[in-house]
Amino acid sequence: MDELERTVVQLWEAKRLAAWGDIPHGRLALLLLDNAAEISLRRTAGANMLEAEMYSNMAYSLRSVEPDDEEGQKLKAQIDARTLSNKQKKQIDRNFDALVDYVFRDEQHALAIEYGECLKILHRYRNAAYHRDTIRADILGPAVQILFFLCCHLIKSERQLISEIREAPSGILEVLDGDLPVSRWPAHSFDTQTIAHHVADRLLDQLRLDNYGIAKALSEHLIARLDNLVRDLDEIGASVPPGITRWATLRLVQQAPEKLEDFHAEPADDFWTRPLPITEEVIESWFSGARSLRAIPVAHDALRAFAEIERPLEGIEEPVARFIWDIERLKQQRLDYLRGK
Repeated sequence: MDELERTVVQLWEAKRLAAWGDIPHGRLALLLLDNAAEISLRRTAGANMLEAEMYSNMAYSLRSVEPDDEEGQKLKAQIDARTLSNKQKKQIDRNFDALVDYVFRDEQHALAIEYGECLKILHRYRNAAYHRDTIRADILGPAVQILFFLCCHLIKSERQLISEIREAPSGILEVLDGDLPVSRWPAHSFDTQTIAHHVADRLLDQLRLDNYGIAKALSEHLIARLDNLVRDLDEIGASVPPGITRWATLRLVQQAPEKLEDFHAEPADDFWTRPLPITEEVIESWFSGARSLRAIPVAHDALRAFAEIERPLEGIEEPVARFIWDIERLKQQRLDYLRGK
């Protein structure tokens, strides 16, 4: 219950910060939500690991099963599949994507895999927001809403080997503000799962993040990123004298060398004819898909459609960002030169 209180207070502070609707507060809200998501995932992973340890003990007991014992070998294989090696534990502990994969590979997990894929996406976006100061409000706002939605559903789906029953802590009572769930336990006590579900549903309701609300946020986030991509492509094209078309810019950014030693190499003979994954038609199809997202009535379907566009979009955003950074650096060098620096 104390762990839940810490998470609930964290979400409530994120909600308060997000209400400002600006970048400084929204960025802090995103960091709080990303941490809340990771902590919730770790609680579920911890419960799964305790079970995996039990299977490890069973596997140790079956280590002497004879090779010709078909039933014994079959049982041993089933038990071994539920164990977890020390190497896997370290990877899960150190890598967010590995943590998500471990939690969501459990067939009994309450959430669809699409929730996990979007958690990875928002974690990468959180890293960008944390390490850079170039985030846009029209992209950040929906990202906070999406992560809020994911955090609330993570809390509701947490796996608990033991459910604590006690009076709700003051931090949770303050957030609920008298709106307590029905309890079958005496002395105003609640079990952890009941209070977690109630808090998550209350927050989702206050933020209007039902199925249509999250579909709207997903759509707005993608459209804002696509608008930003198009602006960056046009800026790159205008910066190449005497100015090149978006078609040519897309060819340039997708085939530009990444290593310094490759910059003086001659371009490939099929530079202008080679089929490339991202074209103007593909970008337009992304816009169309992002707009149609708003009408998807089921959350995990909307999350899946979002991820299908976001994955390739992120792939083109990275080389475009390198070009924009170089352009900004050259602009700064010219200013420094004119100022005599």
